[in-house]
Amino acid sequence: MQYLGGKSRIAKRIAAHLEALAAPGALIEDRFCGGLSVAAAIKHRPLRVADANAALVCTLRAVQDGWVPPESLSEAEYAVLKATRDPTDPLTAFAAAGCSFGAKWWGGYARAKMHPQGYAGFASRSLRRKVGALAGICVECTDYREPVQVAGSIVYLDPPYADAVGYPGCEEFDHAEFWTTAEQWARGNVTVRVSEYSAPAGWIAVEEYGSSKKLSHTPNARVRVEKLWKHEAGR
Repeated sequence: MQYLGGKSRIAKRIAAHLEALAAPGALIEDRFCGGLSVAAAIKHRPLRVADANAALVCTLRAVQDGWVPPESLSEAEYAVLKATRDPTDPLTAFAAAGCSFGAKWWGGYARAKMHPQGYAGFASRSLRRKVGALAGICVECTDYREPVQVAGSIVYLDPPYADAVGYPGCEEFDHAEFWTTAEQWARGNVTVRVSEYSAPAGWIAVEEYGSSKKLSHTPNARVRVEKLWKHEAGR
């Protein structure tokens, strides 16, 4: 399922980087799992997957439990789901992200220009492809700030980017608090990696992914490059 800020294009590279850091039996955590692109590419176990978006977690859990997302979703059905916004209905996040233009949360019903067979069909097939890779993995609904319980864990963080729009709750996301929290973990017995275009002082880019990316389609749009960051005090 497409999800704003999703890492499907580079998921395998991020997963390989995280797995290379993990000793046998070490826990890998993905605390902003989104559409599961990175988590589904991680073969290492144990793996803990979480997101604070309750509607999204509901959809992912339903797919794991055998729910088959629809191949089509009408604009009228989309409007009803948008008006209701029931976080316990697996169709809510499926529509809000998978059937919205540009995957922007409730960003408007996406018609089939980019996906001739329909956005819903594309999102449904994408989700179903990930079921096998996540067999036996519990997708949890938790705040990313939950303390790391297992010493020696590898924690991957893919937060709402500083210039992002369209994430549920991103307007209230405290980026300064996020970086402070990540640094505290990195200075302890936790290996931390963060996906972002840029980072505060003290963070080092350990990988860059592909070509630069425009933040919009306007002629003067800023260009950024996806990077994976570690803190200079951590592993």
